[in-house]
Amino acid sequence: MSISKLYKYYALSDGYTLSNLKNNVVHYSTPKFFNDPFDCFCGYNPNNYMEEVLIGILIQEYADMDNELQECLYKIILNKALDEREIALFSNFMKSENSCGVNKESFFSNDSETRISNLYRLLTKNNDDQKFLEVCKRTIFQERMYTAINQTFVITCFCEIYDNPLMWSHYADKHRGICIEYDLNILPKNHSLLKTLYPVNYSKKRPCLPTGITLDAHSELVINIPTLTREQIVKTLITKSTVWASEKEWRSIDCVSNLDNNNLVLPIISKVYLGANISISDKKEIEKICLIKRIPVVQMKLSCCDYELLTQ
Repeated sequence: MSISKLYKYYALSDGYTLSNLKNNVVHYSTPKFFNDPFDCFCGYNPNNYMEEVLIGILIQEYADMDNELQECLYKIILNKALDEREIALFSNFMKSENSCGVNKESFFSNDSETRISNLYRLLTKNNDDQKFLEVCKRTIFQERMYTAINQTFVITCFCEIYDNPLMWSHYADKHRGICIEYDLNILPKNHSLLKTLYPVNYSKKRPCLPTGITLDAHSELVINIPTLTREQIVKTLITKSTVWASEKEWRSIDCVSNLDNNNLVLPIISKVYLGANISISDKKEIEKICLIKRIPVVQMKLSCCDYELLTQ
């Protein structure tokens, strides 16, 4: 663990914040409630899926094929250059398999859809390549994976800093809420939170998972949820666009089955920060709770001359 303290911003209007503060509870949510529609929603590349299906066809239907010819077909699927010998091998294969009237040049097209649809027709002897393309382009795989993730995992989010004006605006009701400081040093080293805590990775590229498209016994395309490692899933759940990088977020990712009503008791609150616009009544209520719990309370205020938050 490379960080000792984390922070969580709360609105006071949700009806749970005061109760959770009193009971040292941190609530976990399913990703479908997050404010970023890309968050935890894996990407997929239809062209890559088409390529993977074709390679699967090669493995299943042409297991006894000469290795050199099979390597040649791999290269065509992936749009890699062939030498003269490989082109001759492919030409002979076309003649032996009947090329469905498609000219040889189309198999080397830079347009992936043209190249792959014709390869599909050649390798399967199936003229209905349009159905193949349509299945590969569907987002059913994405939707099924997203549903499975929401049924399995819950997440709670923290931040490295307590004085981020955007975080106060977005997550603490326009500076009318609070920010709670959690001291991780208080936790025993084997605590469940530490085992599930990850820094968020900010990336310009959306994470993509392996294809869920396979062939059944009748060579029909089927969309499945592939078997994934926890590491592959976690990578999806902790990767966000770089537009969110200022949040400096950390996430605890746990299974629904491990928590009681998606709540975790976490008695490591070391400080509570009050928003610069907090109401007098809310301030008194928070101070009353923290006095009983012996937790220091700090009031945030706006700087007189800069775009920054200060403590008083």
